[in-house]
Amino acid sequence: MRNYVRKTDRGKTPSDVIERAIDVVLTEERGITEVGELFQIPRRSLARYVDKKKNELSSKQKYGYAKIRQVFTDEEETILVKFLHRAADIYFGLSPLDVRKLAFQLATKMNIKTPFSWNTKCIAGPDWFSSFLKRHNSLTSSFNRHNCDAFFDNYDRLLTRENISLDCVWNMDETGVTTVMPPEKIVGRRGQKQIGAIVSAERGTLVTVVCAISDH
Repeated sequence: MRNYVRKTDRGKTPSDVIERAIDVVLTEERGITEVGELFQIPRRSLARYVDKKKNELSSKQKYGYAKIRQVFTDEEETILVKFLHRAADIYFGLSPLDVRKLAFQLATKMNIKTPFSWNTKCIAGPDWFSSFLKRHNSLTSSFNRHNCDAFFDNYDRLLTRENISLDCVWNMDETGVTTVMPPEKIVGRRGQKQIGAIVSAERGTLVTVVCAISDH
């Protein structure tokens, strides 16, 4: 579920209303039930808030429902955002899948408690990524025309400054090619947990192919 939808109206009473209700109970010594009805706060909730105030559990009380716990603190997410900004600036931007993998690696490195699904799949969930983008509107997973234009502007200035002719310009890219096709399904005995098969001795070999081309 990408967008959390509340399933109850409980805990929606504004904090300032709760503060006033607590003040009435403590200063005017009026009953919990009476004040709860006056401010439309459940009796048990108001009693709990009053007890917290009396015991002074913290310097600043927070009332109502707490927000959903984030995996990373605001400071940790800021570090991640700065890294993504830097990567995009030098034209090594990460894909959404790469960001999710990076988030899991970061959480593992920092011994941060993560959802169960993260540990089973070794990757942050799509819901986390969606919420992460909403919390940091400076990030986007779509095409960035500004960065693309900046790259070609810098490229054009470099060609002009160094007086590089077009016949010296080559485009190069690399890709990985496996020597073994993905395994097909094997028909075997129903209920058998493992099925053996003869496979190529080259299984797992990865060949890197580099291609370069020029228009001149």
